[in-house]
Amino acid sequence: MSISPKRLKEIQNIPDSAIDTSDIPELNDHSYVNNQKNEKI
Repeated sequence: MSISPKRLKEIQNIPDSAIDTSDIPELNDHSYVNNQKNEKI
């Protein structure tokens, strides 16, 4: 998927406070460890 330079700049200029992350579940230690094991290096 490609993104135009204009859209990328728009996204980069969105302040963190304007991004709603309330629907993203928090990761626990178990999730973090499992992700580290599955990450390709």
